[in-house]
Amino acid sequence: MIEALICLVAALLLMLIFMPALLKKLRALKFGQTIYDLGPKAHLNKQGTPNMGGLSFTNTYEASADLTFSGTKRMEGRAVADADRFSFDISENGQV
Repeated sequence: MIEALICLVAALLLMLIFMPALLKKLRALKFGQTIYDLGPKAHLNKQGTPNMGGLSFTNTYEASADLTFSGTKRMEGRAVADADRFSFDISENGQV
């Protein structure tokens, strides 16, 4: 959990540091939105605003789990000796 919070804070700080310069550069390159007359007139003030389109956002996912399997093996016909060892593999369609 603490690692996720560290990553969140680091990503936020990097975005706050680099995003203003990136937006300035994109505006200079005229990498902005084109607003057409078909939409609402209120949208015309967005003309030239850089459209990030996922350029500065990255999703990171982490998954972890602890799995515990338990089972019972019953042997009939003789007593279990100390030297007896048992193992098993979990497989699906013959693949482990």
